[in-house]
Amino acid sequence: MIGVNRKEWPVPDKSESTGLATYTDLLSPSASHAPPLPADCQMAYLAAGTSDTLLKGKPHSLVMPRIVHLLLVLTAVALSGCGFVPEKVPLTDPRLAPMLRAIAAVDRASLGFTPIATNADVRLESRPRAGYDAMLHISSSTSRTIAFRKDGDGYRWIGEQEIHAGPKTYTTPDGPYHEEIVISYELERIELGATGVPLHQVFVSYNGEDARLTQRYNLTLDDVRPILAEWKQKL
Repeated sequence: MIGVNRKEWPVPDKSESTGLATYTDLLSPSASHAPPLPADCQMAYLAAGTSDTLLKGKPHSLVMPRIVHLLLVLTAVALSGCGFVPEKVPLTDPRLAPMLRAIAAVDRASLGFTPIATNADVRLESRPRAGYDAMLHISSSTSRTIAFRKDGDGYRWIGEQEIHAGPKTYTTPDGPYHEEIVISYELERIELGATGVPLHQVFVSYNGEDARLTQRYNLTLDDVRPILAEWKQKL
């Protein structure tokens, strides 16, 4: 199996996927290139850190787990309002209009990306981060992330990654996964420090055990299009 890590681009959901080491690190100006957190967001992250600490200890009564659970729920709500946790939104949300214009300005089909389904599940990550200013997480027949930079009153499309899941599964140390073809393109480095995806180049990778694709370090769109069509008939 070769290809970029299946978590090449971040999908925030607490500490691991925020791309930051700990909650308290977020409160340090040196922790990120993003703007400082507002006071209410700082309190939310401190609460999350407190929750982690409580969960690591051994509760002395049945009350403790309930307190931790409540604290985690309140923290999740607060973080959603801070823009770190992707917020579910319809494609008609006015906040998406400048992003959709930025998407339409790019010939994404020539880069191997499929159209976005009108009934797709869309999540908006609006809090600026070191590698991008906003990101859309979109799931339908494929799953994709699209990154943007602020550009005046609007946004610029700076990269996209689309994952096509295949019909077969393969075993990894983390358990079984569906085989997948990943198509990526970046104008800027989306995840700082990552080196798997070359800039300004369509990058195609495969995770799985299909002999037609394994041990291939230079996959192209022409290589995978017939297989994607084959998968579409089976799924």
